[in-house]
Amino acid sequence: MRAKEKLLLGLAALLAVLALGVFAAGRLSGAESRSAGEESIPLADWPAADIERFGIEYAGETLTFVKAELPEGQAGSGAAADSDGAAEPESEWRLEGEPETALDQGAVSTMLTALAGLQADRALGAASGEYGLDTPTLRFWVTANGATHTFAVGDENGVTGSVYLQREGESEAYLVAASRVAGLKKTRGDLLAEPADTAGKEGVEPTPGQGENAPQSGQTAESAAPGE
Repeated sequence: MRAKEKLLLGLAALLAVLALGVFAAGRLSGAESRSAGEESIPLADWPAADIERFGIEYAGETLTFVKAELPEGQAGSGAAADSDGAAEPESEWRLEGEPETALDQGAVSTMLTALAGLQADRALGAASGEYGLDTPTLRFWVTANGATHTFAVGDENGVTGSVYLQREGESEAYLVAASRVAGLKKTRGDLLAEPADTAGKEGVEPTPGQGENAPQSGQTAESAAPGE
C-alpha cells in the first residue's frame, strides 16, 4: 500500500514539474514575442518627399544639401532618364553655396531613403559616456515639415555590430543597425556627378599620332623616333 502511495506521489510531483515547465516556456515565448515586436523603433516620421533640406558632418567635412530649381524643360544633371515618359524633375539636390556643382542624384536619393526610414533596433535609456556620442563619428540633421531634427552616431557595439545613436536634445540612446546609416557616410568627393566626357582620364588609350613622341608637322615617324 505504501509503495502505491509513493508511486502516486511521484507521478503527481512529475506532473507538477511538467506543468511548471510548460508555463515557463509559455512565458518565455511571450517575452520573446514582445522583444521581437519592440526591435523596430521608428525615429523618423517624415517621408523623403517632405525633406526640405538636410546635412551631414563626416570625415572632417560639413555638407548641407538644398533643393535647386531647374529651368523649365531641363533635366537634372544627375537624374536618370525616365523610360515611362514621366515629367522631368523640377528640382534636384545641390550643395549649399555651390549651386553649379552637379551631384550624383542617385547617391543623394540613397541618403534620403536612409533619413526617411530611420529606425532603431533597441532603446538603451539614458546615454552613457561609453557610447562615443560625445565625439560622434557622424552627425546629421533633417529639416522636414518645418522642423529640424539632429542626430549623433557614436561607436560601434562590439557584440552586435550596431552603432549608438542619439537625437539631439534627448537623453535616450539607441542601437541602430550600421547599415541604416552607412549611406550617410559620404564625403563631397563621393557625391560628385561623373563628368560626361572621359577624354584624357587615366587608363584611356591615346589616339594614334597623339602621344608625346608623335611626329611634329613636317617630320616623318623615323625622324621623330628617340635616339635618331
